[in-house]
Amino acid sequence: MNREEAIWNEVVNGGKVVHAYRDALTGAWRAFGVSAYGLKELCNGVGCGFQEVFSAEMQMPCVTVTEAWMGMIECAAREVESRRGDSVTLGVDFSVDMDDYIAWAQRVRIG
Repeated sequence: MNREEAIWNEVVNGGKVVHAYRDALTGAWRAFGVSAYGLKELCNGVGCGFQEVFSAEMQMPCVTVTEAWMGMIECAAREVESRRGDSVTLGVDFSVDMDDYIAWAQRVRIG
């Protein structure tokens, strides 16, 4: 994962897409910031498990799902907008409510 690209993707994320990145060591998929909130919402929609933490490295919330769950999540997304190496951008049928996102991000950061 290119850290700078992931940060930029979240700076410009208007809440209509989820950017996720596959960890080469574990095979798990991670999303950060607004994308993390969107991934959490997709997980809740399909009933898959996820882990949410505050990433000290990225300085934003992070949601992690297994590779097996990611396949179900891709099916639940409106579309796979792009796939490059170990990253994917999913279009979603909802728009992240920024007030809800901020409240959730604060809860995740506090732990």
